[in-house]
Amino acid sequence: MCKKITLAAHSASRSVGRSRAHIPVRPLAAVPLALAAALAFALPAAFADGNADNGKQLFESHGCAGCHGGKGVSNKGQDPQPPILAGQYKDYIIQALHEYQKGERNSVVMKGMAAPLSDQDIKDLAEYLSALPGPLGTLPKGGN
Repeated sequence: MCKKITLAAHSASRSVGRSRAHIPVRPLAAVPLALAAALAFALPAAFADGNADNGKQLFESHGCAGCHGGKGVSNKGQDPQPPILAGQYKDYIIQALHEYQKGERNSVVMKGMAAPLSDQDIKDLAEYLSALPGPLGTLPKGGN
């Protein structure tokens, strides 16, 4: 009977020794899983689309139509000519507004207009403006 206890204790000590050898592997194996779980929650928020209804309210309440026109198509003959925003790519609008906020684009007016906007406000504006019908799809192709 003593031999059985000794064997059990001996085999238990061996299994503990084996599990210790594998301990560094288990945390490393969990890292990709934890990273994937974190990204699954973070990425949708980072790439979430804006709210077009809120974007329309922002466009109207911030006076954007004064330069860019009521439907995002600026009036011809303005000096300088504000860009047409209707139908513009969302990513372009988002990038441009962030660049105005950072002072990477030179426009005193637009820097002031973009300064109070949150990231969500910018996404909302981009969602609204990109959905508007505009002449950008009818421009001639390069070289024509």
